[in-house]
Amino acid sequence: MRSIKQSFSFSLLIATLALTLFSCQSKTPRIYKSEYDKTLTERESQAASKRTDSLGALLSVIRYEIATENTKDFEDGIIPWASLEKPEEDIPHLVDKDKIVIPDHHVTVIIDYPLNKEYRFELTSPSGFTRELLLREISKHYYQLYQEEEETAKTKTVPIKERKELYNRNQTDGKYGIWGHDIADLVLTEIMVYKNSEGKILLQLGVDS
Repeated sequence: MRSIKQSFSFSLLIATLALTLFSCQSKTPRIYKSEYDKTLTERESQAASKRTDSLGALLSVIRYEIATENTKDFEDGIIPWASLEKPEEDIPHLVDKDKIVIPDHHVTVIIDYPLNKEYRFELTSPSGFTRELLLREISKHYYQLYQEEEETAKTKTVPIKERKELYNRNQTDGKYGIWGHDIADLVLTEIMVYKNSEGKILLQLGVDS
């Protein structure tokens, strides 16, 4: 009789442990698409607000427009953005691509989207800057910073084909903390040209996804 009780108690203990383990596993946090979409929306809003911060006196706004024959989607025949992933495809159709839009010889470009920590780089041109030159350089530096992010991140980018719960790019924890978007998502709509109190020219980018 004693052995039966012991056997029953042991079985009950095993069952209790199994139930507890299952319960704990079922409560393991998971990031569902709806939760991620909410976080992404909040980040997008914060990024948009950040772009309005004053960097000095606003000198001009450089628009990026691509001529297109697709009047079904673009009634005026103009696409109001240029690709950062494949600028070479848009440049032949870039409106006023050779026009000098910044006569200064040295500028600082600020990239802060979609980054937690901004990336800055310097550009020098003896003859000033055209839309084409700026687009090419900005695209090149986006590729560079995405590569640096991947090399320095412990949490790597989930490949697109493996994104089951998430559609957008996951946030990584590298040098810049990129979130939400791959380069393929990004387009350049405009560049805001500022002059600060020290006389330096700062370029704030209007990048959308």
